[in-house]
Amino acid sequence: MVHFVGNSFNAVNNGLAYIIATVALSFAFTVVLYVLRSIGIYTLAKKSKIKGAVLAFFPCIWLYPACMLIKETKVFGSTVGKMALLFTVVFTASELLFLTSEFISYFPLVGNVLINKANIYIGLDSEGISNLNNLREYAFLSGIYVDTSFVYPYKNLALMGNLMLTLSYVSMILELASIIITITVYVNIFKKYWPEHFILIAVLSAMGLFGVFAFVIRKKQPVKYMDYIRSRYQNFYGPNGPQGGGPYSYYGGNYSAPRQPDAPFEEFMDKKDRRPEEPFTDFDKKN
Repeated sequence: MVHFVGNSFNAVNNGLAYIIATVALSFAFTVVLYVLRSIGIYTLAKKSKIKGAVLAFFPCIWLYPACMLIKETKVFGSTVGKMALLFTVVFTASELLFLTSEFISYFPLVGNVLINKANIYIGLDSEGISNLNNLREYAFLSGIYVDTSFVYPYKNLALMGNLMLTLSYVSMILELASIIITITVYVNIFKKYWPEHFILIAVLSAMGLFGVFAFVIRKKQPVKYMDYIRSRYQNFYGPNGPQGGGPYSYYGGNYSAPRQPDAPFEEFMDKKDRRPEEPFTDFDKKN
């Protein structure tokens, strides 16, 4: 049985029921986001005729078709398309290492609760922890205490402790790389399919809502970001604006050719040395 000790959650009387309810809600929310993300990435990949679009439905390797959606994006001196496989391997390794660490940590707890019917105590605050001095602290997670009936399935706890420490260091490195990769993917996907608000959407996706927005953009057409910016300038300034195509715009006919820079102190120069485009220079004669 799982017992919560402390004053932080006095309303929690049945620890196991609380854990089951929390896990069930979290699992349901995760499944919904997973399905939405898979449908969104698969639909976009199919429309872009990307090989392996079905990989969008598989855990971890869904990142590969997501990377191929933005394969032309420059990153780390190369393109995302060329680094898609490497990004997927790093992301997958990070997820598998996290799951391995979680399994090693929680497997003894689950086994003892379900099989040995052992009592597990979770200290919710300092007062609760102070009341657990007569119990042993759990080897792999802080704030959890067990009684003498608790049995570890691992023969060498010291070795498992060192393994967990090593896994934590490697996991930190891979997790940092994984965060950089996913943020890069989020930003460039929404820059291509939702350029109006791509920064805000990428931030919300990094907070866990990527599945929702991937599903929303599944029917959108891809755009080039610079073309989108140019169209915004044209809509604001008109055809003769900075990004327009009118005859008096920056990209127009009158101003598209390179211009000779103005000569400093031109007023003190000899007339024959002045700019050739100065009007009436053919009539100037040196006395």
